[in-house]
Amino acid sequence: TLEATYLKLGLTTDYTVQSIPYEPPYQFNCLANPVSVNIDDVWSDTINLPFSFCFFGNTYNSCLIGSNGTLTFDTSNPTGYAGWQFSNNLPSTVGALFNNTIYGVYHDIDPSKGGTVGWELITLTTGCRALVASWSEIPMYSDACNSITYTGMMVLYEDSNVIEVYIKEKNVCNSWNGGNAVVGIQNATGSAAVVAPSRNSLDTNWTVTTEAWRFVPDGTPITTIEWYEGSGTSGPLIATSDTIDVCPSETTTYTAKVTYALCDGSIVVETDETEVQVRVAKIWDGSENDNWDVANNWTPSGIPTINDCVTIPVTPNDPVIQGTNYEALGKTLTILNGASLTINSDNNIKIAKWVDVKTLASFVIENNGSLIQIDNSTNNGNITYKRNTSIRKLDYVYWSSPVSNFHVNSIATG
Repeated sequence: TLEATYLKLGLTTDYTVQSIPYEPPYQFNCLANPVSVNIDDVWSDTINLPFSFCFFGNTYNSCLIGSNGTLTFDTSNPTGYAGWQFSNNLPSTVGALFNNTIYGVYHDIDPSKGGTVGWELITLTTGCRALVASWSEIPMYSDACNSITYTGMMVLYEDSNVIEVYIKEKNVCNSWNGGNAVVGIQNATGSAAVVAPSRNSLDTNWTVTTEAWRFVPDGTPITTIEWYEGSGTSGPLIATSDTIDVCPSETTTYTAKVTYALCDGSIVVETDETEVQVRVAKIWDGSENDNWDVANNWTPSGIPTINDCVTIPVTPNDPVIQGTNYEALGKTLTILNGASLTINSDNNIKIAKWVDVKTLASFVIENNGSLIQIDNSTNNGNITYKRNTSIRKLDYVYWSSPVSNFHVNSIATG
């Protein structure tokens, strides 16, 4: 079984929020672009982004940073007053709660008394960029609380539009603004918000160190995955699900391709490869005769079980499942070009997963023989079922389980 692990993204029309390990991607102090220098309750100058950032369904190329732990995409008031008083939960625009804004942590702090606020664009090891905004050792507002500080960070990631909030130290000033604080995001109309659990404005006042949250776009999916056989994507497409079962007859490379259709119209493609080495399988050699149920007809010796990937290559003796009510077994079944497998009448084969009959191979199931599959897997290639019956003109006849793209009028009449 192969499984692709990747960041699943959707449109920014909605978000999920999740707690993540506290691993800030950058430093909190000495950022390249200081703002709110020795001043409180203001928005920064307009910050122009070198990449498009999508937020609640809209695309932006600039933002403002507020003194009190906010970042807004409403750029109508650069260097203007940014309020501090609020006593409502998000979503809301009552008091100093703002539309189109990231809150993390939003509470009344006072950079005029100390600490630093700043921002910087960084390049990640992936090659993508991120905007880092931080508030480092900022005193809480009011004379009674200037001795306690806040240090936190927001990170906005290019392409993925993921938002992270890192809280190094967050204290409470209960005597000012009710100690209210919020970690969340709110849309452009103030009609929708996503807030970290127990971190809305009116939740019980909280103190924390080394906490982190991630807001992930969760609208209509923008990611697709494709699996290819071979190195790169020029080989055959074999699956479009996160997890696939493979059972190659020889060591094979498989390539996973994840495509992101970003909200700005651009496409990002990531690929990764893995090699499946063939070590345990049952390969038909027919060294004794054509009887499936003979141990020495197999390499390694032994009759296949339901856990074995079975491969039938070209040999002097093509295998035959024979006897009376005999059930052959296999996890998967691959019949290679030029080889053949026959199930005699009144016998069957039970396969746990899938059957792959190559283009020039033959798989014949004689009258009253059966192929039984445990999983609802898709087979590949042509299988010949033979059914002998004597029917009258208006009789109903059960031929087999439904087979994709096979029509009743394709049944041979003699």
